[in-house]
Amino acid sequence: MAIEPKEPSAKYPRCTDGKRACPPEDCGGISGYYQLLEILANPQDDEHDEMVEWLKGHAKNYFPYRPDVFEASAVKFWNPKKRWKMMMGHHET
Repeated sequence: MAIEPKEPSAKYPRCTDGKRACPPEDCGGISGYYQLLEILANPQDDEHDEMVEWLKGHAKNYFPYRPDVFEASAVKFWNPKKRWKMMMGHHET
């Protein structure tokens, strides 16, 4: 990690690096995430097909889930002002 000078032509915020894909929402926290990875790595596991179907049917469609893939250019940031308003309980109508 480094603190670098602002680039005049760059749009901020931006992601410059990272590791692994983010865990699917509602996967059961850290322990559930690691259990999911074990199940997906073993097609013979009794829960493998069920987890694949869960990933396909998830609201964000995490299939095919590739946990080792991270693409900084694919990271999307929400509008920080809108996020601040949401956090402070000021919802836009």
